[in-house]
Amino acid sequence: MAVSSLGLLSPIMAVALGWLVLEQTMSTVSLFGMATVLASVLAVQWNSAATQA
Repeated sequence: MAVSSLGLLSPIMAVALGWLVLEQTMSTVSLFGMATVLASVLAVQWNSAATQA
């Protein structure tokens, strides 16, 4: 489960690298989307860890 949910972080890394390396702009919508994806991945990881314990 960890590998599949961590795969969702690839688009976030692409956006972050585009911002850092290529100096692309980030809108409020993209920041909100990144926060939503990060929160979802964290929720899945915490839920997975709780059910395995």
